[in-house]
Amino acid sequence: MQQAIRGAEELRREFDAAFAAPPLERDETLEPLLLIEVTPGRRAALRIAELGGLHVCPPIVRLPGGAPPQLGVVGLRGKLAVAFGLPEATGVEPPARPGRWIALWGGDRAIGFVFHALEGHVLASRGRIRRTDRGGDAARAEAPADTVVELERGLVPLIELGELAAPLCAERAKHDSLV
Repeated sequence: MQQAIRGAEELRREFDAAFAAPPLERDETLEPLLLIEVTPGRRAALRIAELGGLHVCPPIVRLPGGAPPQLGVVGLRGKLAVAFGLPEATGVEPPARPGRWIALWGGDRAIGFVFHALEGHVLASRGRIRRTDRGGDAARAEAPADTVVELERGLVPLIELGELAAPLCAERAKHDSLV
């Protein structure tokens, strides 16, 4: 019994000491990334800082018109979002059916990108993230991003959602002004 009391007191002191110590510094050189499959077998990464949400994709209601990668609209938590196919938006051959997941862009949560599967989360050193020179359209089909991240598993395209969303927002604004 005496030993249990001493153990509890020791745990209490350690607990209190943890809050008395200065907070641990975050390593600002690490970038949190979400690893995904854009289409089956075609991996990529997204910056978690660019995400405004991540959901299992609800049913997509197709609408006439819109930018070519536009799949339609989805309802998420009582709000509508325009769903774009991530494969189409990055110049990759789309699968027969839209993906299972939708990543909302943090700059405008009314825009989401649909992709096939989640693989996981990694912290990548910013020194391992670099811009690439893709050349022409043939290179774009092989590497659907201007940026890659070097991971233990090899080079993975890093898709910049803000860069994808900007022209889509401009196109949407042009259509909205015509109405």
